[in-house]
Amino acid sequence: MLIAAGAALSLLLAGRATSDLRENRAAAIRPEPSVASWLSGAFSSAFEAWYADAFPFRTTLVAVGAALERLHGPAALGRVELVRARGGDAEDPGAASPGEAEAPTDAPVELIETGKAFGDFLVLGDRAMELLRFRQGAVDTWSGAVNAFSRRLDPAVKVRALVAPSSIAFLDDERYRSLSADQAAGIRAAYAGLDPRVDRVDAHSAIGSHSDEYVYFRTDHHWTGLGAFYAYRAWCAAAGVAPLPLDAFPTSDLAGFVGTLYGKTLNPRLKANPDTVRLYEPPFATSFEYLRHGGARFESGRLVDPARADTWNKYLAYFGDDWPLAVVRREGGDGRKLLVFKDSYGNALIPFLAAHFSEVHVIDPRHFQGDAVAYARTHKVDEVLFVNSFAVVSYYTGFAGNIARVTGAGGAAPAEAPAAEPGSTLASEGESATPLPAAPAAPASPDA
Repeated sequence: MLIAAGAALSLLLAGRATSDLRENRAAAIRPEPSVASWLSGAFSSAFEAWYADAFPFRTTLVAVGAALERLHGPAALGRVELVRARGGDAEDPGAASPGEAEAPTDAPVELIETGKAFGDFLVLGDRAMELLRFRQGAVDTWSGAVNAFSRRLDPAVKVRALVAPSSIAFLDDERYRSLSADQAAGIRAAYAGLDPRVDRVDAHSAIGSHSDEYVYFRTDHHWTGLGAFYAYRAWCAAAGVAPLPLDAFPTSDLAGFVGTLYGKTLNPRLKANPDTVRLYEPPFATSFEYLRHGGARFESGRLVDPARADTWNKYLAYFGDDWPLAVVRREGGDGRKLLVFKDSYGNALIPFLAAHFSEVHVIDPRHFQGDAVAYARTHKVDEVLFVNSFAVVSYYTGFAGNIARVTGAGGAAPAEAPAAEPGSTLASEGESATPLPAAPAAPASPDA
C-alpha cells in the first residue's frame, strides 16, 4: 500500500520540474497519447522519458546521487575522478534516430556529442574530458562514405577531410590519456582509408603545438574559438592559401559558461570554475540563412551571435544550432563556394573559413533530408570539406551512415539557396527577395 501510494503521489506531483535540468539540457516534454503511438509503444517510451525528468524532487535527488558517487572509487584519491554515465543501451551517437546503424555488442557508456551511450568521463581538478573508443571498422565506414561522395562529384571539385581531436588527446599525463583511444593513431587510420583525391587536414598536429593554450573548454566537450582557429590554419596549409591572422577577427567574450561536461558529471569543481567563450567574428559583412529542423523555408540570423550570453549553451553563439542546412555569404568574395559537412565541432570553424569564399554551404548529415550530391551540383560548389570530430567517426557508424544517406538519391530538402531579405548581401547579388514565414517552433536540441 505504501508503494502504491508513493507511486500515485509521484504521478500527481510530477511535471513541476523546470524546463532546463541540472544536467544542462532541456527536460522531456509530456507526450499526448494517440491510438497509433499507444499501439507502437512510442507513447510509453516518451512518457517514461518525461516521467524520469519530471519526477518530484528530481533535482535534489540527482545532486545527492552525484555527491554519493564522489565518495567512492577514484574520487578517494582527491581531485581525480572517473565518472561513469548512467543509462545504457548501446546506441550510435552519430545516428539521427535510433536504429539507423547496428551498434557493437560490448556495453558502451555516454558520449557528449548527442547525449547517447558511448564513453566515460575523466575529471582532473576543475577540468573534465570524455573518454573515447576506436574501432577500425567504424573509421573504414566513414572513409568509405567520404570516398563514395567524392567519386560522384566532378573531379574539378576539391574534397578535403578534417577529423577534429578532443581535449584528452593532448593531456600530458600518459596514465590518464591512455584511458581513451589514441586519437593521433585513430585519425591516421581514418585518413589511410581515403582516396588519393581527398586531401587530409592535420588538425591534430596544428592544435597539439598549441596545447598549452586555451584551445579546449574545461567544462564542455568542444574546442574553443582559438582551437578552431588553429584547425583553420591547418586547413589553409592543406588548401595552399594564406590564413588571416587571429587579430584580424573582432572578438567579444561570454563569461560564465558551464557546458556539457558539467551536465554529464555534475562535478561541483566544474560549476565553480566556469569557462569563457571568446567569439571570433569575420572581419567583413556576412549574411547567414538557415533551415530549421523540420522547416521548409530559410530564416535569417547571425553567424556569430553574442546574444547567446543569456543562455546556458554559450557555444551556440557560433552558428546557433546544428541546423540541417545553412548558407553564409560575404561581401567582396571571389565567387568561390565551399560545401561543409559538419557536426557541432564545425560551428566554431565556419567564421574562419568564410574568409576565403563568397558562399559557405553547411550541411549537418544527421538532420539534412535531401540529396547532397544534387545540392552540390545545383550550387556549383568549388570545394568540399568534411569537418567531423573524432568522437563521431571513431567507434560507431551512424554518422558515416548519415553521410551515405544524404549523398544518395532522393530527399525532400530544398535544392534552392535561401531567399534574400531586402537590403541583404543576397539581394545585392541579384537574387529576388522572398518574404519568410513565421518561424516554426524549433525542437529541443540535445546538444550543440
